[in-house]
Amino acid sequence: LGSIGDAVITADTDCRVTFLNPVAEKLTGWSSAEAIGQSINDVLHLIEEKRREKTQNPIVRVFAKGTAVGLCSHPILARRDGNELPIEDSAAPIKNPAGVIIGVVMVFHDVTERRQRENALREEYAITERLHVISTSVSRELDLAKVVQLITDAGTRVTRAQIGAFFYNVQDTKSGSYMPYALSGVPREPFEKFPMPRPTERFGPTFRGEGLPRLDEGRKETRCGNNAPCHGMPAGHTARVS
Repeated sequence: LGSIGDAVITADTDCRVTFLNPVAEKLTGWSSAEAIGQSINDVLHLIEEKRREKTQNPIVRVFAKGTAVGLCSHPILARRDGNELPIEDSAAPIKNPAGVIIGVVMVFHDVTERRQRENALREEYAITERLHVISTSVSRELDLAKVVQLITDAGTRVTRAQIGAFFYNVQDTKSGSYMPYALSGVPREPFEKFPMPRPTERFGPTFRGEGLPRLDEGRKETRCGNNAPCHGMPAGHTARVS
């Protein structure tokens, strides 16, 4: 038990820890010396992932049912240091020669890397699906404003942004050059009184084609709010964070 790749914990009929292997020590943050004799619920804090509620320990469930169990929901292990990690687990009774349950063994392992790969694949699929919807919609739509709105809405969803904006130049024989825009996530009315983007320190690289600027923390961004007429965040403007 001490050398296998999974974490192993055993408990007696009082649900007190009797053994931890090194992997279990690493994942829980408890040493064997500290954990042995403690209640299993004090050593293993398991949270149901979606509802964020404490879930019953499988060791306790084995004693209640008398048979091997595994958690049906996706458990999160709250480590002793407060950090959390997703695990997969199973538990089975330990019986003496007479068939009487004298303890329970629980085996579990960290599935963080697998969960990250699964999430990345889901994200890639979702983006591909949205791009397909965009391309299909754009190919059918002839109205420029509607095309731009489709792209803005889709881009906002793909990047998980709260607000998306798309500014573009249009040449018109009657009015010359002007800059319409599309917004996603907010109504247009609050933005109609604000000035359009221009080659300021913040937007200059975009207008000049010098690369893609990024705001990691908008509230600390020194390139913003340096130009007339606002010299800072306009009154009533939605706060920029990133």
